[in-house]
Amino acid sequence: MKFKKLFVQTLLLIGSLFLLTSCVQLVPPVNNGGNNDNEKQYPYELSIDICSYDFYQLTDELFEMPISSYDITIDNPMIASVSNNGYITTFMEGNANIYFDNKINSEYNTLIKLNTSKGIKVDYIDVGQGDAILVSLPNDEVMMIDAGAGLYYDENIAWQNIRNTLNKRGISEIDHLVITHNHGDHYGLVPNVVRNYRVLNCYDSGSIRTNWQYINVMDSITDAGINKQIVKVGDKIIEEENLLVQVVGVQQSSNEEDDVNYQSIMIRIVYEDVAYMFTGDAGYREGDCENIALNSGLELKSNVLKVGHHGSMYSSGNQFLNAVKPEIAIITTSKDTETGHPHAQALNRLNRVNAEIYQSAIHGTITVSSNGKIIYIVTEKN
Repeated sequence: MKFKKLFVQTLLLIGSLFLLTSCVQLVPPVNNGGNNDNEKQYPYELSIDICSYDFYQLTDELFEMPISSYDITIDNPMIASVSNNGYITTFMEGNANIYFDNKINSEYNTLIKLNTSKGIKVDYIDVGQGDAILVSLPNDEVMMIDAGAGLYYDENIAWQNIRNTLNKRGISEIDHLVITHNHGDHYGLVPNVVRNYRVLNCYDSGSIRTNWQYINVMDSITDAGINKQIVKVGDKIIEEENLLVQVVGVQQSSNEEDDVNYQSIMIRIVYEDVAYMFTGDAGYREGDCENIALNSGLELKSNVLKVGHHGSMYSSGNQFLNAVKPEIAIITTSKDTETGHPHAQALNRLNRVNAEIYQSAIHGTITVSSNGKIIYIVTEKN
């Protein structure tokens, strides 16, 4: 499992200097009271601000010596637990001290001051070239954006990955289920979701389709008594003081001949200073949803972009990327595909705006979480 942090315009005052910092800041050696049991000294001190109800892996690079050379204890196990290899599991909001006592030389003892707060966690679940995105919101509500499996991906494995992620998060109820558009790789496993979890609200574009799979999905939603809503551009699914979930792109069609990718629901989620963009299979061709979003007059700038249509040639147009300005780009695709996604042209456009690219085909399930100031990335692989 790989853990990475990104800077999001956070300033920390140390002495008389302003330093651009991340979730982890190594400060000059200090003498402190240390562990109350033995008054040990901790010459190195790190301060970490991370989300509650989440998982983080500390790495050797943060320390003067490998993590394996330390005995690790925490003074407040109600807040978090930490394993011998530096894997932190956070439980609730609060503060805790984690003591790293070096087995070889106490001059390398390190104190981590852990601060946890509510945040947003987005799991881009590995389902091959399909979408199943779990969003754990800071107001304790849960949103799922699509639940499908890629055409060339084992559906049973895809469902297992979805279920494992939901269960790992302790989720039994989904407040908001978004079906971005009428393609099986985005909704094929929705019936599994509504049979196994309580779903309160479902959102779709309202486009009319008569294929059997779509009808089966809609029937499963109706049978479960889920409140179904048709969305339009500008709709605010959630609007709170520091949290906004808004539809920035969608269009309806009753014409069976229309490309359903053009009808994708696009959603932007903003929590404090951090924004996520979700695009379904939207692209930049005339009449496609990227252009609808661009013409909406709504703010599109987002730190994290779920790349449209699995990185196809016609996704992530230059105008759209100039508006979104993504720092991180997530591409949901599979090694076992005949489509050639992600396309070199799409990758080149993402590289042009200096987006850091992650692919489920390479990284497995990708988790991007934030406390509203700092972004953390955890990948299942590589």
